[in-house]
Amino acid sequence: MDTNALQTVAVPANVVEEKPGASVQVVEGNAEEVILVESVKAEDVHLIVEVSVVDTEGNKVTVDEPGHFILAADVPDGKKLVVGHYKNDVWVDCTVEDLGNGQYKVHYNGLSPFAAVFIEEHEESPFAAEEEPTAPASPAPLLGLLAGLACAAVLRRK
Repeated sequence: MDTNALQTVAVPANVVEEKPGASVQVVEGNAEEVILVESVKAEDVHLIVEVSVVDTEGNKVTVDEPGHFILAADVPDGKKLVVGHYKNDVWVDCTVEDLGNGQYKVHYNGLSPFAAVFIEEHEESPFAAEEEPTAPASPAPLLGLLAGLACAAVLRRK
């Protein structure tokens, strides 16, 4: 494993505003000793790294905002790079963008332990898909339906 593979991580702007002097901390492995998904083979793990933001006293700052980091990886022939982050006790898939020259932009929705693994090009990611927030259904179609029924009732009476 190679923590030098993680090349750029920026402190989110709102954290910089709220906690001047906050900095990114990158630690190889993870303090929580989370267990990877069963289907991931040890020899396919590129790195496991815990990324966090700490304030000037060394206290962790919770970061739930989306962001990205740049990861260097020499992906073996026939393989592709997938990255997951450990969020709410589940490994969640991150979006990985190939920038070329062995650099990948990894998009996340909060800082946590991350695992970068190599899988066969045709395989699906072993990490769970990020759940999209469900917006409440708009009341407009329902109100339109009720208005239509009210009109029908009035017309029938005439």
